[in-house]
Amino acid sequence: EVLELGYDPSRMLFYNDGGISQEVWDVLLYQELAQNPQEQQNYYQAHITGNEALKQQYHEQYFSKTHSTLQKHVDYLVNELEELSENSWRRDLDRHPRFGLLMKHNEFVKCKLEAVQENLDNMWS
Repeated sequence: EVLELGYDPSRMLFYNDGGISQEVWDVLLYQELAQNPQEQQNYYQAHITGNEALKQQYHEQYFSKTHSTLQKHVDYLVNELEELSENSWRRDLDRHPRFGLLMKHNEFVKCKLEAVQENLDNMWS
């Protein structure tokens, strides 16, 4: 779906402040609209032709579904990172010398995802 909309996958971003790139919302909506091919095609045409007003209408109409999908995805990722962290005491640092660096990276990513969670929570309240 990312490529169908003409996006580079590297633009599917969460920002340090918990912000979510427009590309993420667009792709989630496009995926949701796959259940109704005619609506998906209409959205695609609006996207390709730059009809931002129509795109915004679709985003508003399907916001609860795209929001829920994204929230579930982010919650899943945070949970996975927490589980990895909880099981980290089992690792032998002599056998895995970069394990500490990997755990720091995972904690960094988890903090960013928690900011996204907070942002998503604030959107719905």
